Amino acid sequence: MTACPSTRTNPNRCRMLGINIQVLGEYWRFDRTRGDFYGEPLAGDRLVNGEYCPVELTTEPDGFLKGYSPALHLSLCWQAVDRFGSADAMLAFYNHQTGEYLRNLRQSETRIQQLEEQLRRRQQ
Repeated sequence: MTACPSTRTNPNRCRMLGINIQVLGEYWRFDRTRGDFYGEPLAGDRLVNGEYCPVELTTEPDGFLKGYSPALHLSLCWQAVDRFGSADAMLAFYNHQTGEYLRNLRQSETRIQQLEEQLRRRQQ
């Protein structure tokens, strides 16, 4: 597996540039630098007969690069975004049963604020 080259001097660098997810025989790598750090923006490997094999990724019409995780019953998704004039990337999870992306923390906080505002208006 690809190791973080600067872990000895800056252990937070891995958290800033990429995310590693290891779950039930799968190993996923998300690179927010569009592939500069890990060599590709999103990669997954699945344990098959004692060896890790690459997970097939597809680029969807919505621009997301997706790979399905049977262990999570979700697709891990990567999409380039332009945030404040600089290139960044977003990790998302897609639920095939509902046909929707799971909310991220920012989206969840926004939804909570909307619901709290609706509740305040009703209580007036």
